[in-house]
Amino acid sequence: MVAKGKIIQLLRVEPSGKVEVIRTQQVYGIVRSIIPFRLLGMQRDFLVIGSDSGRIVILDYDKAKGEFVKIIQETFGKTGCRRIVPGEYLAADPKGRVLMIGAIER
Repeated sequence: MVAKGKIIQLLRVEPSGKVEVIRTQQVYGIVRSIIPFRLLGMQRDFLVIGSDSGRIVILDYDKAKGEFVKIIQETFGKTGCRRIVPGEYLAADPKGRVLMIGAIER
């Protein structure tokens, strides 16, 4: 996964070493942080995005539709890249037990 401002891209590395773009999708807001997350006992990864809209969004990639689907959306603060709104720092437990969200201040 790569985030470039308002665009997220799903990439795949081919056996030859070439990087291929599978999906490019525009999001509504500037991506502040992005992290993959796998729940305990699941075989697929989800994508957690913190944006300047003050929200944390969990996305899943639907192969049939060929796009990212919103699973959960939670609002933590006002819009804009504010230092007190959580979403700047994301951390996930490798075993899928917890997802931590933090702000720069408070």
